[in-house]
Amino acid sequence: MLIYQYPWKQPILDVTLALPTDKKYESVSLQDFDLQSLYAVIKYNGSSLVQSKDYYKVVDLATKKVNVIPIAWNMRSQYTLEGTELVVNTSSISGTPFGISTNVELTIYSRYNLKTNSADFKINNIFANAESNWASSYFDGHLILTDTEQKQFVLLQAKGQLIQSRPARAGDMYSRLVGYDNGLAYTLVWANDKVKLIEEDMKTS
Repeated sequence: MLIYQYPWKQPILDVTLALPTDKKYESVSLQDFDLQSLYAVIKYNGSSLVQSKDYYKVVDLATKKVNVIPIAWNMRSQYTLEGTELVVNTSSISGTPFGISTNVELTIYSRYNLKTNSADFKINNIFANAESNWASSYFDGHLILTDTEQKQFVLLQAKGQLIQSRPARAGDMYSRLVGYDNGLAYTLVWANDKVKLIEEDMKTS
């Protein structure tokens, strides 16, 4: 990884990102890249046999140290950077040959400290049925989570405080949170090849 600054002639930083752990995957693709203060975050997806796995490399630009934050197999993940925190939320991948892992803790949402590479806060869940699924979406300090096993849709604050919950509805698994203001949640919902903006009253219960 080369980082330049004006006048863009020579890199001011050269960091090797390749790690021995990359070799355990049959193929690796770079998914996204972000810079935040003294850190760079690179999202990868590694595949092996019929499974795939997201993982994140966090680079301390001052020391050139590279840390890896792995996500469990067969999950989709999204992330955002907030100050010196990496916020990651996950969703299951429907239709995978092995289904989701059961009777073990699966991390749905986590906030990693970029300085320590440790999670300061996590939401985990345990599923009993391999055919269960969940979907989550994070935006501006709020998280929505749909759980097909519990048949629940919940809206949470950044540190897990419950704002509101209700029974899950058709389409919740495909919704994306895009705003929350004055007790109103705004989500984009994909249905029948169309996207709808939904406004829903979800004041603190």
